[in-house]
Amino acid sequence: MNNKTIDDFEKPQNLRERRAYYRFFYHTNPVVGNFVDEHSYKNFTLGDIIHPGGSPGLRLYVYDFFQKMCDRLGMGEFISQIAHEYLLMGNCTVFAVDGEMKQREKANNFDSNPSYRGWKKVLILPPDQVRIRKIPMSQELYMDYVPDPDTMKSVKEDKKMNKLLKNGIIHLDTNPDSGFFTHFFSRKATQYDTIGISIIEKHIDDLSNGKNASMYISENETKLLDTKIKKFVEEFLFKIVAVKKGFMGPGRDALYPEVIFKEGA
Repeated sequence: MNNKTIDDFEKPQNLRERRAYYRFFYHTNPVVGNFVDEHSYKNFTLGDIIHPGGSPGLRLYVYDFFQKMCDRLGMGEFISQIAHEYLLMGNCTVFAVDGEMKQREKANNFDSNPSYRGWKKVLILPPDQVRIRKIPMSQELYMDYVPDPDTMKSVKEDKKMNKLLKNGIIHLDTNPDSGFFTHFFSRKATQYDTIGISIIEKHIDDLSNGKNASMYISENETKLLDTKIKKFVEEFLFKIVAVKKGFMGPGRDALYPEVIFKEGA
């Protein structure tokens, strides 16, 4: 494909086809592939407890809990996958499932439920199976997930997931307290765009015609992506769990570790 000119009729005609092109060039063009991989890798560590309070032993207890949760969920690799999807597709839809915890046990006592380990799983939904609509005169999005036949079978076998299924569609709740929580990352050009733009989009014509792509991402955009991921992990994953566990410090501030991206990541 890199040695010939693509006819206009062969070029992607819709978003699904464009996404297929993004994947194709990522896998076949070393410049594109290496660029996306290099900027997707996020080397991070957990810092001290935000809003520290109490003894060092208490803070270590909280830190150890979240470190174990991150190890169990594979958060190091998962954060890099978010960045990869965000750059390659322009968007990333994360679906998180909370662990088992009975409503009556959600007390504000410190570690009121030692058996509660936090989020059960986090995963990225295939972009072609997510429908997104922007609510007029607001920044809110209405999102649905349309499972493929194989996934549909698994959904129907899961009692909780099956309850969310209506007419073959799952409405995606953006409330992290709901137990089935969705967070949408978008590489938007403007505030009123519904979805984001792939970093490859502006290079599709050159790549289709066998030309080399001169890939570039600004330092500001890299920092913005890090900020988005940091906020998601700390406020939507860690803080919610800290409150349910009763990890509360002075002023009833939730105790959870800071996400720190290492230099040169």
